[in-house]
Formats: sequence, C-alpha cells, structure tokens
Amino acid sequence: MSEAGASSASRWLRWLLVLLLVFAAGVTAGRAIERMHEAAGPPPGRSGGDRLPPGLERLGLSDLQRDSVLAILHRARPRTDSIMRGVLPALRAVTDSARAQIETVLTDEQRIQFRRERPRLGR
Repeated sequence: MSEAGASSASRWLRWLLVLLLVFAAGVTAGRAIERMHEAAGPPPGRSGGDRLPPGLERLGLSDLQRDSVLAILHRARPRTDSIMRGVLPALRAVTDSARAQIETVLTDEQRIQFRRERPRLGR
C-alpha cells in the first residue's frame, strides 16, 4: 500500500474509533441517566398505583406487606396532599427570594444560564 493510501486508511480507522467511542459514551450515559431516574422514582408523595417509593422497594417486602404498605400510603395521600398544598407556597416564596438574591451577584450570561438550568420548584 502506498504511503498516501496507508495515511488515508489510518485516518479512516481513527475516525471510526472516535465514532465508536462516542457511541459507547452515549450508550453509557443513557444507561446511567435511566438508572438515576429509576432509582429516584416518582416525586415525593407521587407514587403511582402499585409503585412504592424507592426506599420501600429496596426492602424486599412480601406481597402481603407490599399491599398493606400501599393501602397505608393511599389512605395517607389526602392528608399529605393537604399539607403539601400549605407548605409548597411558603417553600416557593423562600426559594424564589433566594434565587432573586443569587441572580444579583451573577453576570448577565451567568443569570441566563442559571435560569435555564434551575427550574422553579414545583412548576
């Protein structure tokens, strides 16, 4: 093979290797994000139907225990929702105030990025 042909083949193999590494990194990152979402479960107080919060899922409950715990959570849900409706506005007010104070020390560019990356609580 000529020197130019070898160089071209070498360049092609390097690009192929880079492409494969980027693909592998994407797959790895995707799996990690998926695992984080699974581990986090639904937002607090938002376990749906037959799904337990992650901490309870990891206990290895029997079917009877699982059904009992789900029934307890279902009965507690109206009270939990009522409390959260009272707490969330106050928590939002504190959070909004802190965010506004933080923004006063940021540059315009940082402020734009801060707003983009930090969604408001419960919204």
